[in-house]
Amino acid sequence: MTSENELRALMLRRCRALAEYEAWERRRSHGLPPDLFAQLDAIRSLMPPEAVAPRINHDSYAGVRHMQQCLAVLEVQP
Repeated sequence: MTSENELRALMLRRCRALAEYEAWERRRSHGLPPDLFAQLDAIRSLMPPEAVAPRINHDSYAGVRHMQQCLAVLEVQP
């Protein structure tokens, strides 16, 4: 079990790391190009139609159901 002081130290380290990341992000000299979406659209127009067609998932919960079935086995007591 983790003591309160260890949790406090962990939270302080995480806060400092986040502050350092935010400072690094602000110092970055380059940003996104102003015509980024136009560039992406130009790349997309070069792709074959089947690659950019929307993917329709008729059973969007199949993966969730499979995961639940696998996890349900973990609760079985011999």
